[in-house]
This record gives sequence, structure tokens and C-alpha cells, in this order.
Amino acid sequence: MAKLFPLIRGKKPSRRAILIWVASACVGALLIAAGVVWFVSSNAPEPSAPTAQPTVTPEATVEPTEPPLEPERDSAHVSADFAAWTPGGAEDTGTSLNAEGGATDNGSIALRVESTTAAGSATPKFLGQVLAVTPSTEYTLSAFVQTPRDDSTESNIAFEVGADGTGRQGVPLSPNWTEMKWTYTTGAEETALPIRIMVLGPSAGARIDAFTAVATGTGVDVMDNGSFETYDAPTQLATKTLILATGRASLGVAWRTDVVDWNFVDRLGAVVTAGQTAVANGIGLIPMADLPQGYYTVNIINPQDPANPIQTSLMVIDSADTNHADPRFGVGVHLNHTVGDTSPHVASQLGFGNMRTDATWSYVEKTPAVYDFREDETAEMKAFEANGMALLPISDYGNDLYDSGDTPSSSTAIDAFAKYTSEVVGHLGSKSVEVYNEFNNPPMNTSACGATAECYLPLLAATANQVRADHPGTTIVGPAIAHHDDAWLTALYQAGGLQYLDAISFHPYDYDAVGAPEFLIPALQQATDRIREYNNGVAKPIWMTELGWTTSGVSEASQAKYLIRAQTIALANNVEKFFWYDLVNDSTDPASHEGNFGLVKQVSATVPALAPKPAGMAQAMLIQEVTGKAFVSRDALADTTYSYVFGEGDATTRVAWSAAPVTATYSSTEPVHVTTMYGVSSVLVPENGQVRVDLTDEPIFIDGNIVAVG
Repeated sequence: MAKLFPLIRGKKPSRRAILIWVASACVGALLIAAGVVWFVSSNAPEPSAPTAQPTVTPEATVEPTEPPLEPERDSAHVSADFAAWTPGGAEDTGTSLNAEGGATDNGSIALRVESTTAAGSATPKFLGQVLAVTPSTEYTLSAFVQTPRDDSTESNIAFEVGADGTGRQGVPLSPNWTEMKWTYTTGAEETALPIRIMVLGPSAGARIDAFTAVATGTGVDVMDNGSFETYDAPTQLATKTLILATGRASLGVAWRTDVVDWNFVDRLGAVVTAGQTAVANGIGLIPMADLPQGYYTVNIINPQDPANPIQTSLMVIDSADTNHADPRFGVGVHLNHTVGDTSPHVASQLGFGNMRTDATWSYVEKTPAVYDFREDETAEMKAFEANGMALLPISDYGNDLYDSGDTPSSSTAIDAFAKYTSEVVGHLGSKSVEVYNEFNNPPMNTSACGATAECYLPLLAATANQVRADHPGTTIVGPAIAHHDDAWLTALYQAGGLQYLDAISFHPYDYDAVGAPEFLIPALQQATDRIREYNNGVAKPIWMTELGWTTSGVSEASQAKYLIRAQTIALANNVEKFFWYDLVNDSTDPASHEGNFGLVKQVSATVPALAPKPAGMAQAMLIQEVTGKAFVSRDALADTTYSYVFGEGDATTRVAWSAAPVTATYSSTEPVHVTTMYGVSSVLVPENGQVRVDLTDEPIFIDGNIVAVG
């Protein structure tokens, strides 16, 4: 992606630096994978062959047409290995078999199946065991099941009994715990009976409990661990997300201990709440329903081993469970092909309406004019789309089939690049595409022509013409150059480049050592003026497709406040879309410059969820505050006091800060709500028709129909 090898304070990275970055990224991916436990076995024991055909008879049941829903119970789940049960089938990284505590039908644990794997596998994943049975005997099989309600007619979970699979029973969609019951009669010489729980397609959390196989007449249950109470699992948080909605009842933890102590600490270091929780058969539920909106650190301690706590950051926000995507905000993503990747859901929770990622040419076209898109990459991109984000693929870099793998410069290579870009748009169904990435940045550009605007123009023109012909209405975005290089952009416009662009993109990593983002105000004003100069006085939208601050260079608190200030300034200065770089830290090394631009941290063995940094909280709060509100104006206050107005009337929100502490005065006859970038709210009551608001360099949100007076 564009910031893989940035120009840092004017310095160009060496080839050695690039190789080091690639190596560190690979290590980071391995660390992510290590945080999830998978138990896969491809073969179950072979049963003896029956000499007589066994029979399977389902028992008729009567179900209400619309059963009343059971109350939702708090639960937590962790990837587990169940005693007596063996995973099998095809190696399937998209399916996990979990021990769930809290929402069980029998005992303290239920089996929970999570899967993102598409249906249709010839050898689907299963969890199985072989029962020791008596020949020519009828067995009654029973299981309690609960599956999410959706638009399907049946779930993607099934029970399979018998060596030949004839005894398959589909699990019904049942939002309440429902008992399934059927019979199976063994063959004349059948002494070993395979039982399998089949995962046939995507599942958002099917639950199975109290699975029995009882011989008629004897009443003996031959199922082993049918209530899934015996299992092995790692010690870790038992949650998939650390961006939680206010009112959420609990936070799960998997730990083989009797009790855990815990506390929640706010960003100022004050303990907000603390307590002790009992752990039932390895899974405990830490109460947090009363925790208000805010950014916290949670500490979970085993009293028997207090020196090794589980600690992580988390967010509690009012809108975590609502769809509040704002099309003005986007985020850069590096696809990582990681098992159980939850980043699309996290991006959606933060409120992003767009996702930008590489669609690298050389990965797809390995034979001329044959486009073999990777299924895992496509699935990852589509996961973001399914979570409410529009895709912005970057068609980028060279291909060994053309110009010796260098950035295209010959007519043949340029034509091939244009055709590939059009294929990307068609394959993904994206409404926009960005043409190359940081063409003016030598590490990204190996063109024989060079890195000038004149060298970029033929590539842009051919690509725009091809995409517009094949996919009318697609937004052509470019040139995506490193920095706001006015001379380079001017040269492109003078050469006629604006006719091929629907949105102008650049990556203004032009801040100084301090990093304050107010430099964007004159830069964006100049960028808009330059577009008008060469476009008959008419502006075109600017898409800032990359900008971010690394927490190896600034503090986490500074990254958060710079995010709000940069994005607010951008929206006030002709930027139609702002893409933060990037979503997830690319490294677990806090000293890595490239590895710490993320809004969330990578997963770990004890925290298998993406822990938010303060910037993640800031991003969510900004989007929550201004979604559905257009930029209106900047209040006329001191030059170094920034008060930007979004929305109108009672729905007005101001994003305000000051380079140095100052008190701003606003006229108001009603109480005014003020919210910090960490979600902490307060109310200011007017005195003599005015409210006075203290401003610092940390932005706040001021809600209300007020007028700035000084």
C-alpha cells in the first residue's frame, strides 16, 4: 500500500529498508496466527462395516410457527479442543469450534460453531467421534440446538450418523434452544458408529448441547462428552471485539481458575470499577453493563498468579452496535489472510464508509490476458463491503510479463495495465479505482521513463479510457502521489491530466517533527485553487487517500488528537473523502515506524481481539458526532483557535480546539453538551445568555444551536 515505504522527513528508504519491512510484516502475520488455537484432524477412526443396512428414523416433532424468543443470555466463547471429539475434514481456516460459557442448555459449556467458509466443500469440516454400539439395536439420538435467525430456510450445521452418511439430520433454524430427536438402528455386525457434527457453510454461532445416544431398553448413553464440558483452551480474553456498546452486560475470559479479580481504569489512571468474578468450568463473565462511554484499560488477575495479568485497552461507545457508516471517512487496510480476521467488523464499528487496499497487478495476471484473482483476497475485500464499506482498490506496480516487471512505460505494458485495472473494477464491482500508488516516489516507481507527471499521464489516460469504456460511471481517482507536490500536480494539470480524473488524490505526509496537522489548511487551499486554475474555475473533489501518524514518532494521545484535527480540517477544505492510514498496526514492535500507524493493535495469545488505541476511540467519536452533518463554516475566532461547524439548528456540532489554552465564548439560551474525544460528556449551563468553553489542543465536540462571540 501507499505508505509501505514512505518518504520520512524528506528521506528516501533504501532497498535494504524495504526488505526489512517485508520481513517484519511476515513475522507480524505469524504472530497473529499464533494467537488462535486450531485443532484439525483429517481422519476419524474407520468403523467396522455392517452386514445389514442400519436404519435412521426421525421422530416427528411439532414446533410453534413463531416461538417466543428466549431472553438473550450473556455468554463468552473460546477456540477449544473437546475431549473424545476429533476435528476432521478439509483443512478449514475459516471455521472454529468453540467452548461457550453462559448461554448453555446443560451444564456450564456448550459447543459453538463459527464459520465464514462458503458452502459446497467436498470434504466439509466436522467434529466427530466413534461410538461403541451393540449390533441390531435401536438408539435414540437427541441434541439441543440453537442457531441465529436469518433469511435461510435451514442452518449450515448437520448431524451425520453412520459410516455411509445416510443418517444426516439438518439442524433447523431455532433462535430458542430446541431439542432434536431421531432414532438409528445398528446393523447386524455394527459395533462402531461414527457420529459427526458437520459444518456445511457459514455459521454466525450455532450452539449445540446435551448430545446423547441412548440404547433402547437399557437407557445407556454411549455418547462421550456430549455436553462438551471437558475441553482444553488457551488462557485469554473470550471476546471477538474490544469495541463494545454501552449497556453490554459482560466481558468474557477463559482461564482455568476459580475466580478472577478485575478493574477498569480510565485514560487518566483512575479506577472506574472493580470486582471479582467466579469462573465456571474455565469461562467467566466480567460484568460491565454500567460502564459509561469511554476509553479504558481492563486488568484481569488470577489471584493465584497476580504477576501475570491479562491487560488490554477497550472502547465503550453508544453507537458500537448501530450502523452509522459515514461515506466521507475511509481507512487503509493491508490484507493479511489471517484466520478469523475481525478487522472488517472493527472498521464497521468505528464507522468507516470506505476501505482502500492494494490490488497488485503481478499477483493476478501471471499469463498474458489471464486474470486469476486470489479467492482469499477477494473474500477479504468483500468482507469489508459486507460490513458497509465501499471498496477503493489501488491498481498498482509492475508485472514481470511486461517491461521486465518495472512500472509500465512501454505502450504494450501501459495497455496491459489498463486492461488489468478494468478487470479489477469488474471483478470487485467497485464504484471507484485508484490508478497507481505514489508514482512520484522512487521506491514505488521503477519506470524507465521516470517519476514525472509526464510519465504518469499515458498510464492514467489509457487506464481511465479503458475503465470508462468497460464500466461507465466508475470514479477514476489519482494520481495518489506522495506528499502534496504542487509542482508535480501543476505539471500533470498543464499536460491535460484533469480530464482523466474524477477525484484528485495525494498523500500529504508533510508535517514537521512536531506533527501538528494545521499545515493542511494552506496546503488544501492551494490544492483547490490549482485545480480551479486548470479546470475553467471549477473545483474537483479531493480524496485524501492516505494520511496518518505513527505512534513510534508521536504519543498515542497525540495520534488521536491529530486524527480529529486533520480530518476536520480536510472536510472543511474540499476533501470529499479522507482515508486514514491505517487500520491495524503492521508490527508488534512499538519502535517500528511503519508498524504503528494503526487505529488498533494486533492480536496476541492472551488478547485475541484487535485492541483499540486512543486514535480508534477518537475516530469513532468524530464519526459519531458528525455523521449526517455537512460542514457549514469555521467560526470567526482567533487565528489559532479552531471551531468548525457541522450541521444546522439543534443538530449542530462543533469540532473545536486551540493551539494554546483559551476560553471561547458562545451565545446560547439552552444547556450545551460538550464531549471529549474519549467520549466523556458534560453539560454547560448558560449564564447571561452565554457559555464559556475551555479549549486546548485536544479537540472536543460542542453540541447545540449556539453562536461564537469571542
